[in-house]
Parts: sequence; structure tokens; C-alpha cells
Amino acid sequence: MAENKSSGVIAWVVLAVIIIIGAVYFLRPASTPTQQPVANETNTPEVITAQIPDGPIIMGASAPLSGDQVAFATMRTATDLAVEEINANGGVKGHQLQIIWEDDKCNPQDGTSAAQKLVEVDKVHFIIGTVCSGATLAEAAITEPAKVLLFSAAASSPDLTTAGDYVFRTYPSDGVGGKVLAKYSYNELKKMKLAMLSEQVDYTQGLRKTMSETFKALGGEVVADENYNAGDTDFRTQLLKMKESGADIVFVNANGPVPGTLILKQMNVAGLKVLTVVNDSLISADAISKNRGLYEGVYSTSPDLDPARPQTKKYL
Repeated sequence: MAENKSSGVIAWVVLAVIIIIGAVYFLRPASTPTQQPVANETNTPEVITAQIPDGPIIMGASAPLSGDQVAFATMRTATDLAVEEINANGGVKGHQLQIIWEDDKCNPQDGTSAAQKLVEVDKVHFIIGTVCSGATLAEAAITEPAKVLLFSAAASSPDLTTAGDYVFRTYPSDGVGGKVLAKYSYNELKKMKLAMLSEQVDYTQGLRKTMSETFKALGGEVVADENYNAGDTDFRTQLLKMKESGADIVFVNANGPVPGTLILKQMNVAGLKVLTVVNDSLISADAISKNRGLYEGVYSTSPDLDPARPQTKKYL
């Protein structure tokens, strides 16, 4: 079940860019006043397309360009590839695309700063949002009242579903991923006693809730439900409780491969050697290649990307 989330992220980013280009025609301010759409005799609304102002179409974008989640800065590569291809083919109705990048470091504080700068200083109408749910939710609090379109290619918190009318994503909600992982753990792996270790951020707490509720509904038991703060590096206390709980499966629910790999290492030291499932943010090609022994036999989930599709082959 394990796949590389980084590959998924860059593919979903391209879709987000394409959707935004479609939205350009309808959400940019018109250069001249237009009549409001009215119903015709067949009750089908007429579509009035706004005019695109002269010059390039400027879009904002934020990503973890530094920090622990920098592995997911591949979304910048994907976005730049999409923009390069679109511009080489004439742009959008003759207008070239231009991206203004901001570093959100995958946390709410920097996400807020990135969105404020893009909305209030750069005056963008569209933002390709970030990877992490916490940063995306923070950005949505800025973009929604400003009626700036925000697209995320990887944020998966269920809370984003109701974050606003101008907030969208091209990545499945944790309401789906958590259920799939819980059902696989119970039905396929035949495990009954679950121990969880989760980081205190929006993304992982959303997964924690869904995983716990689904596992219990199936008939399983959550025997340990431990949390830690972002930036923590010592998990011995939580891991000891999980070891003593009698769990036959452990859910490592870290916000990225850096803390996740550290937890897996400390699990080995603590002698907590039971079947392990992880969220998809841990499935980094770089982390796995450097820690093959740690990830051997670990299960995870990922959106299904068919490598046989012509579009996927061309992109890769």
C-alpha cells in the first residue's frame, strides 16, 4: 500500500494549476462593467466572461521551501513545470502566467504571513496553497474574506471541506484516508488492539480522530492514544505506555518524514516491535532510501495514481 506522497503531491499540483486557469475567466474583475447573468426563455443562465486585464496573470503560491517538510517543496517543481508548459504554448488567451512564491514552512504562523503578503501586498486573486493542513487552514482565514481563490494540492484535514466557498483542494480528505487505513488494519491485517502516537497539528489530529472512530466502529479497541508537540524529539514516555498497552498494531501519525523516522527509530530502541501503519506524509522516497530497515513491512495509504496512464507517463 505504501506509495511516495511526494510524487502524488506534484501530480495533484498540476491539476490545481489547470483548474485555476479555468477559473481565471470567471473570477478576475472585468475591465468594463457587464450585465448580470439573466435566465433566458429555457431557464438556462447566460454565461458572461470577465475580461482579463492587460499584462501577465499573476498568481500566488506557498510551499514548505524550508524546514522539516522541505521534502514536499516538490510542489514548486510541479507548478513551475506546468507554468512553463502553459506559457510556451501561448499562455492563457495570450497572457503569460507569473507565480509569486512564499515559504510557509508548513505551519500556521508562516502560512498566515505568506497569505497576508500575497493578498494584501501582491494583490493576487489566486493562490496555489500549501501541503500541510494547518498552514492551509491558516491561509484560508485570510483568503476567504478577501474572496481570493485558494487551491491546495495535498492538505487533507476534513476541516477544509467547510473552510469557505473560495477554498478547494485536489487531494482526498483524511475522512477518506483514515477510514481506509483503519479498515485495512482491522479487516485485512486482522489486528484488534490499536496504539496511536500523533503530532498536535491539524493534519494529524484529523487523521487520529477518523482512525480511532472507524477502528472502534469495526469492533477494535484503541488501547493507547498518545500525543506529542511539534518539535519534540524524545518519545520514550509515550512509547513505553504504548508498549505496556498490549497493542498488536501501532499507528505512527507524525507530520512528515523527519519526526516520523525519529519515532520509528525510537520504537526499535524501546523494543516496541509490532506491526506498524503510518500516515502518507511519512512515505518519502528520500526517507525510505536512507532508512530501508525502518520502513520494511510498514503499511500506509496513498491516492491511486496509475503509472500506465499516458498522461502520467508524459508527466513523469
